[in-house]
Amino acid sequence: MFAGLAFLLSMLFSLMFVSTAWDKVSHADKHIQSIRAYQLTPEGLIRPLFALFTVWEIGVCLSLPVLGMTPYHTLAVCGLLGIYTMAITINLIRGHRDISCGCGGIMEGNNRLHWGLVLRNTLLIVAAISTYLLQLESVTALPLLSKVMLGLTSVALVMVYAAYQKINEVQARMSRLRKWMV
Repeated sequence: MFAGLAFLLSMLFSLMFVSTAWDKVSHADKHIQSIRAYQLTPEGLIRPLFALFTVWEIGVCLSLPVLGMTPYHTLAVCGLLGIYTMAITINLIRGHRDISCGCGGIMEGNNRLHWGLVLRNTLLIVAAISTYLLQLESVTALPLLSKVMLGLTSVALVMVYAAYQKINEVQARMSRLRKWMV
């Protein structure tokens, strides 16, 4: 049971990083502007940091489905999320809220900085550590068919999450439209 849950969570992390890395590659200028807007990095390091974070995410998303949540993956996921969470926290403390989170992919939504992002990322860090601990049970005990089914389940869960975000965006737009019409 724990092996299946660990595999499902690993696949969800992989899909999360596939979508964020793809978004960063597809909209590089937007993400570079997000890094710049955080005002934490010297101008000369913005592009190299963007490249490092993107390659880091690609490495995680490609190797997680094959290797599962190894100690290295746990450090990589927690490291990325920890860096992003610290940057968000510093800007919130500074009062800089009108910045796109720069999350990308399914994590983006229409997120301006808010404390909910810090909570979300903290929960994702806890989930990454929990996934590693669950995986100590051994993913190799799962038959291939189970891995395929859990992989498809993780895709479905990501799609439901993306649909939920879009519904929230439409509701927010409708609310602004109603206010404008009144």
